[in-house]
Amino acid sequence: MVDEQVFTLDEVAEHFKVPAEAVKEEIAKGYIRDIPLDLKGFDVVALNVTKLRSDNFDPRLYLSRLDVWREKVEKGGGHWRVINDLDHLDGLL
Repeated sequence: MVDEQVFTLDEVAEHFKVPAEAVKEEIAKGYIRDIPLDLKGFDVVALNVTKLRSDNFDPRLYLSRLDVWREKVEKGGGHWRVINDLDHLDGLL
């Protein structure tokens, strides 16, 4: 069992000194995403990550959001990669 603290998105934004918008997700009200992750031995691959409308105005928000997820995965013991080129997926996995 992994002993982890669970943080809200606002707390994550505060910790990483990024605007709360940087860790925002477009999810329906009532859905919960702040859960501890036990990912020891897992390779987490974020495929073709969708950008939010606000990312068009400030691409740093997109990059910050990816970094927050990378931190979550690595803190849970997993390995993190982002792949946005699905045409060459075979050679990357």
